[in-house]
Amino acid sequence: SVDTVTITSNDIEKYELHGKKIESQKLFREVTTPINVGSEEMISINDFTKMIIYISGKNIEIKNIDGPLGVRGRNSDNKLIKELLDWEPTQKLETGIKKLYQWLENIYQHSEN
Repeated sequence: SVDTVTITSNDIEKYELHGKKIESQKLFREVTTPINVGSEEMISINDFTKMIIYISGKNIEIKNIDGPLGVRGRNSDNKLIKELLDWEPTQKLETGIKKLYQWLENIYQHSEN
């Protein structure tokens, strides 16, 4: 089961919050409670997998196995980050996953050399 995915990008240097720039390291030091930062789009694990397969351009078949079904979908509840920092994500899930896939692919390609 996929419960939590945490992604930190070195590309994100600063956030524009409350009309002032706050460096990301300072932001994460000052907020001491776990907060969700992600898409509020509801998506099933199968649809999320299909999205990644599509982005990868690979021909991969999904094979579900019999067993407990668990949670049918996931999304992020961003109420706390909105309350604490008056911030909410502006990109769609697919846009973020495309950027993440490209970043990981770049790391993998450089590790092969």
